Amino acid sequence: MAVHAAPRRLALLGALALAAVGCSLDGGTELPEEQQVTNPRNITYAQSFVPEIALNSMRVVDSGLFVQDFTVGIGDSVVRRDTVRSVIATEESQLNVNYRLWLPNGAQVDSSRDGNGRFGPVQFALARTIRGWQRGLQGMRVGGRRRLVLSPLWGYGFAPQRNEQGQVLIPANSVLVFDVTLNGISRATP
Repeated sequence: MAVHAAPRRLALLGALALAAVGCSLDGGTELPEEQQVTNPRNITYAQSFVPEIALNSMRVVDSGLFVQDFTVGIGDSVVRRDTVRSVIATEESQLNVNYRLWLPNGAQVDSSRDGNGRFGPVQFALARTIRGWQRGLQGMRVGGRRRLVLSPLWGYGFAPQRNEQGQVLIPANSVLVFDVTLNGISRATP
């Protein structure tokens, strides 16, 4: 049995590698056109963004994930594993944030505003957010304000996001623009 495990494992790794190439943001794709990933570098952003979105001046955290810090902050830091010398948020810690979400055309589709239009914080575990937040908020400090520009691979992918009435709020394959302010970190209780 062990003799057949290695070829199966290699075949699986090869299939995964081909799938990764097919989803590449660097041009080459094997996917049908309607499933090709939108590259944040290849779209036009609304001029209403303040400050203006300039991907070439943003830090590239990973392919399709861009970060810009407006305010660095001075408090605890968001990271994915504990370190010896700092109080940090782990994946299960509760983050307290204010945020706004736009599509590249400038349409705001979500925010931490309540139903009465007041801008208020929300709280959640980092591990229960989209991949772009899990990776893009790393290193952010309490008091910081950060912009994230996410390719669909870091956001909602090819699944449109709908409201309770079934209306599409975020179309499939959408680049997302978030402005996030980190207000606090509460350690997860064991």
